[in-house]
Amino acid sequence: MDNAPLIPRPSPALADLFTPDRHEEIAFWCDLAMGYGRLVINWHCGTGEVAIGLARRGLRVVGVDPDLEAIEVARARHAALDDPDSLLLTWMCHEPRLIGLPGQADFAVLSGDCLGNYLIDDNRAGLFANAYHHLRPGGALGMTVPLAPPSGVMHNTYISGPLRRVPKGVFARRVSTLRYDAAQSVLSGRDEVLVRLPDGEQRFQDSYSRRLYAPAEIFALLREAGFVAIGMWGGWDRRRLRAASTAFIVRAERPLTRLVGRNPDRKVLD
Repeated sequence: MDNAPLIPRPSPALADLFTPDRHEEIAFWCDLAMGYGRLVINWHCGTGEVAIGLARRGLRVVGVDPDLEAIEVARARHAALDDPDSLLLTWMCHEPRLIGLPGQADFAVLSGDCLGNYLIDDNRAGLFANAYHHLRPGGALGMTVPLAPPSGVMHNTYISGPLRRVPKGVFARRVSTLRYDAAQSVLSGRDEVLVRLPDGEQRFQDSYSRRLYAPAEIFALLREAGFVAIGMWGGWDRRRLRAASTAFIVRAERPLTRLVGRNPDRKVLD
């Protein structure tokens, strides 16, 4: 075990082992998206699980992510399906706050913990502005938002196993050390991951910082970007937000009428 190679960061495919099953989430986004239309942008699509799930339910999806390795995993996952050509699915490796797509969508998804990775205010504002710009008037943005703890305290070490079914003979364990700066609303963490395969072991280390939010704060940021009709849920079953939750779900619409200072409406994505 002591001779296992130390790799700075797990591959996206292995990182998915510690992400909960997303069938409930995909069903939620699909139901919400179909209330607005069929064309969806999945910002920060990662390894493509949500984008593929939405496409398999009949939606046309554009998956955008800045991580080339994640996009390659998404493309491989897509190609491995029994009917890959039947899905209306496009992958693009680009920075979501800077990319310019050829038109607008009916719905956009920003899922997982990716919003927390925007620590700089201007970058987060740029992301919201670009998401707004790529929605048709009357379209909507749905996203998960990491929730700031009500007590302002979050210091602990957690040991967890994989949250997905792993092949026989594979063992995986993650040790997470977390520390929360309440003044900055920033959670700092360090993960140490061990994956034991039939032919050997691998170890990974990953350090990160994530911005957490109170609901009122995220609502204000969305309104500043031009969004309206903001709603919130505490889970994929549409329950109310609970104090023990670690994230909440938000839906925000682009208004039908253009606000002063906004760019003219663009054509719908081809």
